[in-house]
Amino acid sequence: MIAKIKRNAIWNEGATHWWLSPYTPQENFGLTHHQQDAAITLLINFSDRVTKFDAEIPLDSAVVKLQEGSYALSGNVLELAPRSAIVLTHDWM
Repeated sequence: MIAKIKRNAIWNEGATHWWLSPYTPQENFGLTHHQQDAAITLLINFSDRVTKFDAEIPLDSAVVKLQEGSYALSGNVLELAPRSAIVLTHDWM
């Protein structure tokens, strides 16, 4: 599955968006790469607690491609379980 995600052409061209918003918890790592209207996002919660925050991407079009641990999406709020990660594809803003 990871090899398939890495082969996605979106990683080779386009632009990168680091999740640096003050609303994104410090213990989370977020990286979005986008090309025209399509995007792929990697989110990791490194902490020992659940993190809940406003997403920096539109979640209405999000499709989870890979997950480790659990997560919840509600409106534009994202919740990640401790020590979890997700990879999403979605529309770009």
